[in-house]
Amino acid sequence: MRVAYFPGFLQGLNVVFEGQIPWLAKASQGERWLVGVSGGADSVALLHLLVEGGFRNLVVCHLNHRLRGRAATEDARFVGRLAGKLGLPCEIGREDVRERMRTSGESMETAARHARHDFFAGCAVKHRCRRVLLGHQADDQAETVLWNLLRGSHGLKGMREEQRIVAGVGVELRLVRPLLGVRHADLVDWLRARGHRWREDASNREPVGVGSRGGRCGGARRPRKRRLGAGAGHGSARAPASAGIAQVAAGLAACGAAEIFAGPRDSIARSCVVRAGGWIVRHLAARGGESSGRREAAAA
Repeated sequence: MRVAYFPGFLQGLNVVFEGQIPWLAKASQGERWLVGVSGGADSVALLHLLVEGGFRNLVVCHLNHRLRGRAATEDARFVGRLAGKLGLPCEIGREDVRERMRTSGESMETAARHARHDFFAGCAVKHRCRRVLLGHQADDQAETVLWNLLRGSHGLKGMREEQRIVAGVGVELRLVRPLLGVRHADLVDWLRARGHRWREDASNREPVGVGSRGGRCGGARRPRKRRLGAGAGHGSARAPASAGIAQVAAGLAACGAAEIFAGPRDSIARSCVVRAGGWIVRHLAARGGESSGRREAAAA
């Protein structure tokens, strides 16, 4: 993790990510912002970075997808306590994503995403703020690029730092992702150095094959238990999966490849990723087959 001191309102930050979060240097502290906080390391780091950067007009927003039982309830409690500790208002909602899947025919990922957007829309109306900050980071960006490449549905495309959507009953939201240039591991290191705590999702440590995306970009996964993470020696960082998308995505994120797709296309870097596509597909297909074999053996 690199250390730097930014001028102006960031002067009070002892440790920031040099050149990796330009949004913080240009955003208005006086404006109200909704902040999506799941309780995981990335969104918790985003919230602390905002508070330490002088942002005070924040509303913490957390949606319980009702997918992980007691662990999800504990996540909501953790976020509520964190918001109270920071002196920030907090909105906590609940949505039965499985029921939404049943009635809409949507996949879990899509149903959960739409549920979150509808929840944010409700918060936006209540607090008269249509700006939402999200904690997606470089590893998420790499996973998104890889999945779009493999599915062939969106080509070489990643998440945008700023995106406008319409959710709820016609509410236009401005989604902002300030952390797309920062690695997850660096955010965890920053949290540990500060002694901040977060909730850790055990599903992040499982191998992911081609057939079942467990990535964090969609926000919802199959139910898994979270545990509490904190400084060094307490809770583990999001370890790269031993196989599949997360492993390759982590490699791409480490070399900054994912940033190519967040902004202007660089033809040289783009061609390098394209040439690597064949290897990625073969690697993931092989590892996905191994994962399927293990699941079949376990079920026998």
